[in-house]
Amino acid sequence: MRIADPVLVAILGLTLCVGLDLAAFASGAPGAGAGPVLVVAPPWDGGAEQVVETAGGRVVGPGSAPFSVLATGATPAAYELAGAWLVLDPAVLEILCGNKDTR
Repeated sequence: MRIADPVLVAILGLTLCVGLDLAAFASGAPGAGAGPVLVVAPPWDGGAEQVVETAGGRVVGPGSAPFSVLATGATPAAYELAGAWLVLDPAVLEILCGNKDTR
């Protein structure tokens, strides 16, 4: 009797490892006062900027993306209570957008 296909088990194992790594990375947002955070929120009802304002924080920088802003002044929990989907360390931008350093 064959219990499981080894390829399927390997794919499921890799998927689980990658998913857990991403979850650990996403949950590792810095606390209040540790610098800016990347607030990711739905674009409706004022978007990420409104979430930051509701949480008592302030937007940092000259612009924003459709789903996110850099913000400071509130805790990650306050941003999440105000409606943020994710609150991430801004270093995630380098990973998502690629390092443009040409040294």
